[in-house]
Amino acid sequence: MSPSQDPITDESVQAWAQSLAQTTQQPLPTILQTLATDTDREVFSELLHRVIRPDDPGETVDAITELRSRPRQGWPENVEAALKTAARFARRAPGYARNQIINVMAEGLDAVIDTPQTEPTPGADLQIMEASVLGRSQAAKRVERLRVLLDRPAWGSVTVPLAEVLAPAPHWAFKETIRDLETVLGPLLELLASTNRAEASEHPDDTWEPRAVFLKIQHDFQLTVLEHLVLNLCERQELRGLVLGLDLPTPFDTTSSTQLTELHQRFATVLQRVYTATGHRAVIRLNTADHRALSGAQQSYALWSAWIQHVMTPEIMERADLRIRVVNPWDTQQLHRLAELYDLEARLHPGGSVTTELMRGVPAELVEHLQAEHHRVRRYGLLVWQTDTRLIIRALYHRLLHGDVAAGLDQQPLNGPYFGFQTRPVYPHQDSLQQLRAGRQILACLPDSQLGTPSVTAHTLNTPDDVRAVVDRAVAAQRPDQQDQHPEPDVLSHLSERVAVVDELIATMDTQRDQLLEVLCSETGRTLTDAVEEYGDAIDAVRWNQTVAQQLPALRGARPVAATPTLVLSGRSHPLVEVFGVVTAIYLTGGGCVISPDPLTARTTAVSVDILQRTLAERLVDFAVVRAGDEDFLGRVLCTDPRWATVVHFGPDTAAHRLRIMKPDMPLISGFSSKNAMIITPTADIDQAVADVVTSAFTTAGQTPASCSLVVLVGSMTGSARFKNQLVDATESLEIGYPTDPRVHLGRLVEPPATPLNRGLRELGPGESWWLAPAEQDSTGRLYSPGLRAGVRVGSDAHISEYRGPVLSIMEADTVEDAIEIINMTPYGLSAGIHTADEHSQRVFREKIHAPIHFYNAPINRIRPGILGLTGVKHSASGMLGALGARSWLNQFMTWHDAARTTPQSQPSALVSALAGLPTAVQRLLAAAEADGVASDWVSEAARSDARELKTLLGTHQVASPAGLPRQRRIIVEAWAEPTPVTIRWETGPLQHLLRVVAAGLAIGATMTVSVPHDLPEQLRQLLDLDSTVTYRCEDASSFRRSLQKQPAPERATASGRLIPQITAEPRIRLITDHSTPEAQAHGNQLASAILHARGAEAPVTLVHRPVVSASRLEMMPFVHEKSSLSSREVREN
Repeated sequence: MSPSQDPITDESVQAWAQSLAQTTQQPLPTILQTLATDTDREVFSELLHRVIRPDDPGETVDAITELRSRPRQGWPENVEAALKTAARFARRAPGYARNQIINVMAEGLDAVIDTPQTEPTPGADLQIMEASVLGRSQAAKRVERLRVLLDRPAWGSVTVPLAEVLAPAPHWAFKETIRDLETVLGPLLELLASTNRAEASEHPDDTWEPRAVFLKIQHDFQLTVLEHLVLNLCERQELRGLVLGLDLPTPFDTTSSTQLTELHQRFATVLQRVYTATGHRAVIRLNTADHRALSGAQQSYALWSAWIQHVMTPEIMERADLRIRVVNPWDTQQLHRLAELYDLEARLHPGGSVTTELMRGVPAELVEHLQAEHHRVRRYGLLVWQTDTRLIIRALYHRLLHGDVAAGLDQQPLNGPYFGFQTRPVYPHQDSLQQLRAGRQILACLPDSQLGTPSVTAHTLNTPDDVRAVVDRAVAAQRPDQQDQHPEPDVLSHLSERVAVVDELIATMDTQRDQLLEVLCSETGRTLTDAVEEYGDAIDAVRWNQTVAQQLPALRGARPVAATPTLVLSGRSHPLVEVFGVVTAIYLTGGGCVISPDPLTARTTAVSVDILQRTLAERLVDFAVVRAGDEDFLGRVLCTDPRWATVVHFGPDTAAHRLRIMKPDMPLISGFSSKNAMIITPTADIDQAVADVVTSAFTTAGQTPASCSLVVLVGSMTGSARFKNQLVDATESLEIGYPTDPRVHLGRLVEPPATPLNRGLRELGPGESWWLAPAEQDSTGRLYSPGLRAGVRVGSDAHISEYRGPVLSIMEADTVEDAIEIINMTPYGLSAGIHTADEHSQRVFREKIHAPIHFYNAPINRIRPGILGLTGVKHSASGMLGALGARSWLNQFMTWHDAARTTPQSQPSALVSALAGLPTAVQRLLAAAEADGVASDWVSEAARSDARELKTLLGTHQVASPAGLPRQRRIIVEAWAEPTPVTIRWETGPLQHLLRVVAAGLAIGATMTVSVPHDLPEQLRQLLDLDSTVTYRCEDASSFRRSLQKQPAPERATASGRLIPQITAEPRIRLITDHSTPEAQAHGNQLASAILHARGAEAPVTLVHRPVVSASRLEMMPFVHEKSSLSSREVREN
């Protein structure tokens, strides 16, 4: 029977578990009884997260009451009784109520758990079970405790996860990691080998079994480390007599058969060397850990079958003994089926065996049952250096359902160091060691790298004539020429050809990957790990643009036309993403552009532009460098040229403000400023929260708009010593230095800190203190150690200002609602995250946070185009309907003409009563238009199209399921849109244009201000006056412009008496003018320019001025704000 034909199901596994439980006389520990079915596991998981884990019992009241009413299938009577008692006393005595649950869950734990004080089970296999190792301090403690275990001969084998004996290190430092592991583990292994040799001399009759050390790995990078570590250790004569075990990760669904075959080849070499060096066959241990809980029995069984077929071949099995560790005793049916299917015993070497490892505390009847089936059974114990029962229960739960994976900072999947979402192409990284060596070669080139320098020199602007020549070339490239056929203005006419060219671009980027990584690291000081992530995001951006462009022909009701040239002012935060993401968007929409980079990333941009020019049409992509210091002269000449259709700017809001001062009516699309924040609640997994905070705050030295610069601790978390100690240890353990050093986590700043980062690194505000003070590391002024600033008060500089550097502000709040309000007080809104197991807190966060990108139990340090690349609010964006990676991103680089089968002035062919199914507000609008004699088939058909589009536009849907993420962090990415306020100004053109835009807003349910130059017909006016979502104003153009002038933001007094402005998102402006003739278009452009002048340079504004069309998506998008969330639904417990 093949694995795919085997009828194993979740139901059969459950039946097996129940029948097995009924035959046992000895009761199982309570915690094992609560994990027999999927429903029970889900309820216990919430019980753990929301009741057992929080430090403050008061946080558990609502959770106890709610969980008491949840359905369960097989929980024992003592647990049910405890839940009933806890629910009765939850509000009056929450501490007593929670203790009822903790005590009943602790029943029988002494049969499962070992402590340093207990008498060990003779020969039992032990593994330390504690908090994750996030820093050097914890790693040193773990090594010392391993030494204690090895010094006690009464205990049996010991498992050593490689991730727990060293602080996390980047993948590129694999040589250094191997050396450090050899230094740490060598003496421990020699100690055990000498003990085994001594014991063997005392037991010559083979009745004694040598103790083993299992080295546990969690992904293929650690396999590379393990492979070379073992080969180096095997050179030591002192290891003679050692029994070495290899504890392998469970397979998961992104592991291909090619990768499994590769693992087999590497194992064969390692096992032979182990036998030669130690005189003992190695022991391979496989864990049946978490896939049954995550994927179901059938999926888990199929994965294990593939693993055994490709890895556990006769060639391997004749060199090793095999142990299969059954983490959850209810999974033993898988073991039986696999043993029967593959006849594992027959494939072993003579005298070899398959051993089943069962947790201590499992009933003797189960052991006897397995032994009768043909299996050797061995017990294993979990050693806990804890006295807190809550921590023991949490650790045991994690071990039962998620295996032995630590929550370290270096988690990577089996796919190697380069990985990403499904939108990313598959790279041939079949050998991670080869990729690691390639990375080291890149690092070796950094000190002398001059990539891009000749191009920067050649394209530097020196005079105003140079600037005008650049703009002239860009305009000429857009115009058809009889000698040189340029693309047609119609975007769709050459779309398929351009999509194919973008495929070639992606292939070229892959061949030039090392050069892109080299120039990015050498110029900006990024670590190679950070550069690899950005390279992957650039690929994502190109793929997303391609995907959206291919959907353009399906857009009904509008025809896209290429716009005139675009000026791209790329920044220093994400130079690869910005250049490739913007240029391919412009290219796919039929346009051309000039790229002018930040002087600090000019070389990176030059290499990128060279790739683009060689692959796309060179005339459509030009390059112009403005030297530092020339921004106010030549930069002004370049940016204020009236021939630009759009100016795209990436950088802080202060730079966008300078651009608006230069030319208030500049057609500016600008982002990314941010003050990203994370909320840590009492129900958070502390280890995972700390790991995610450190990753979010200090990736790229905290310089990107995706970095987290603010953490708000809620409730009892404000006094959590464990959170503080973990955070300080993990942050302090980050290696600081230049990218040439592969061990570095945190690289240099792109330039010496200026205001306000200089304040953030050097000055403390009232009440503030350093948990960890930043320090300048050398004389360059660009290298700083990270800082943790605690005691930050509401309204202080550390709360409000965007630092963009390696400093994290820590604040406190009583409730989640208070924490959200603290975050919303900042003048920015891009991304925010929350660590909590409480679904109510997650719902409140989603409803109230002023940020379009949400993270739940996950790091927030990246904005992934096509998945999490959306438009910020408040000062985080200006002029954008959709940011890089949003659904509406490409629409901003085209002009649109209506393509409906009817015209706005067409007479209605059906009564309004035939419009059933439309939103009520839209029906009323159309009825009023009919009563006033201005109804139109064009408007009615567009309204029907809007109704069909609503579900797609506003509904929540899964964007992508990330491929290759660590198996115990199940990730869900969702996208949706919410209504946003819009001010509509009708100046010229048919009244039906106004009706069409208002109908789109009413369908969305957005709040609108409708401004008209003269009164509307009576029925329409009355309708808009009475609608609660609409503010109707009749005013001339000058009055309207005066109403747009920026008013001082209302201020709020903080607890210290300081007044801080309450900055809110400004309504978008939809300007409606006639576009029927060139003269009418010119007049409309003058009106748009006057509005931008009236608005001024102080505040960002998004003005939508284009022809009104019947296409639903185009007319509805100004009324919605796209949002997305990334949720880690299975949080690791430790």
